Amino acid sequence: MHKEYIQAGRPDTDLDELATLAKHSNSRVRRRVAENPICTSTILDSLSQDSDPEVRIAVARNANTAKTILESLANDESVAVRFGLASAHDLPIDILEKLAKDDHPYISSRAERTLEGIYLEQALKEISFVHQPQEEAKLGDVLVKAEIMTYDQIKQYLETAKANGMPLGRTLVQARALPRSVIVLALQTQLQVRKKIKSLDNAINDLKHKIKNTQIMNSTGFTPSRT
Repeated sequence: MHKEYIQAGRPDTDLDELATLAKHSNSRVRRRVAENPICTSTILDSLSQDSDPEVRIAVARNANTAKTILESLANDESVAVRFGLASAHDLPIDILEKLAKDDHPYISSRAERTLEGIYLEQALKEISFVHQPQEEAKLGDVLVKAEIMTYDQIKQYLETAKANGMPLGRTLVQARALPRSVIVLALQTQLQVRKKIKSLDNAINDLKHKIKNTQIMNSTGFTPSRT
């Protein structure tokens, strides 16, 4: 079985042999096939119906798995399988959003955190790492105007950001200065103003409303600062 396990994971394994190994009696071998980057969609489709949840999780994490298969796995009867999908940052957004509404609280919570991380990274890439001369609604201004942080707090983190050669958004994330969800909302607000989707005042008011109506204060102990 050891030899077959190794062969199941090799990128140069013949596809016919891989298809045979996908029917192996040992689930570890089948899971290894599902992890193989050369695994075809046909083989992955078959393994997505495997009796072992670990095999189905491996299918969900294979880059070659078709979206239709992922959609089916998002409805899998196994909590472990759905949780595995909810943890995948490379899963299509619409499937993660569906999992965020899952009846099981662990799955919905995990999917929400995964989405939050994705949105944060997207916002940081689009805003924090692109210099915009004379840009409106800098992140520090947004946080102060929304009464999330004080001017003195922002000044402190700006000094840290400058010393480390990093954008403010990334500095706040690394320092855990705010809950990630708050930073995501602030970055999204900044982006809305930059793209002229909303005026600065309207965007700030919406941000305040979102902060007030989330469970952030209850779940983290975070409370907006007062200027």
